Amino acid sequence: MILNHLIVIFNVFGYEAGLNMLELRIEKEHWVVLKPFLIFLKAIKNDMYTNIPMDKSVVMKLREI
Repeated sequence: MILNHLIVIFNVFGYEAGLNMLELRIEKEHWVVLKPFLIFLKAIKNDMYTNIPMDKSVVMKLREI
């Protein structure tokens, strides 16, 4: 469901505005899960948000898609 919601946000608002909204509304502790989805959708590059680690289980599930 996270993937579907992100796709809708980026389709409606675009990548730049969508990322700005996420930065403002999503708490820092949730970015560990969110970052792999953003990389998967190519909304951000792997070298962005370098201070935020990625949840390994989310990365593995996204690799299966």
